[in-house]
Amino acid sequence: RARTECMAVGWHLLKDEGIMVLHDAQRKEYDEGIQLTPFWVRITNPAIIIEGAISILFMSKSEKVILDFKEILAKNLPDHICLQKYDDVVSH
Repeated sequence: RARTECMAVGWHLLKDEGIMVLHDAQRKEYDEGIQLTPFWVRITNPAIIIEGAISILFMSKSEKVILDFKEILAKNLPDHICLQKYDDVVSH
């Protein structure tokens, strides 16, 4: 499992309007790869604990893409799922 290395290659290949997805983003071993982008949205399910509350991270090179994606998520996520953006924290 070379997810961090794959993220670096994927980030290089990612188009400006694209979104990279990291499953199990709560794992500390992926922190280095997460630092690739300033624009991200994380969804977290506090009811499932695997090395912390399980989360999925969505990353983009474009702030507009990630903000638009956050709005879609905010309208469609169930109340028990937490939504966090790179510069704020919003609980659902």
